[in-house]
Amino acid sequence: MIEMIDAGSERALGIRITGKIEREDMDMIVKAAEAGFKKFEKLTVYVEIVSFGGISLSALVEDLAFAIPNYGRFEKKAVVSDKEWLGKVANWSDKFIPGITVRHFTLEERDKALEWVRA
Repeated sequence: MIEMIDAGSERALGIRITGKIEREDMDMIVKAAEAGFKKFEKLTVYVEIVSFGGISLSALVEDLAFAIPNYGRFEKKAVVSDKEWLGKVANWSDKFIPGITVRHFTLEERDKALEWVRA
């Protein structure tokens, strides 16, 4: 499940993940991003992962279908979690996804992550 949260900036999408991500969750994110792109050339993303129960195939397809043609429209992404493996995924993403800087923050660094996506 995904909940849209306030990241403290109109340019920042705030997302909290608890459990499994479904297509409806991705639809919500796509709509929020499209609304943001009407106001701003580039957006930032704050993702707080409380728990991660996977992603459905339809949600993954929706994510890739939207994200790939829009990578250049996202400036940076903060991934906040207490899971070490998600930090490794964020570091890998930063090296291999063009046009977007991805950084991992621990849950204790939540405020630092929010500052970073707002800057």
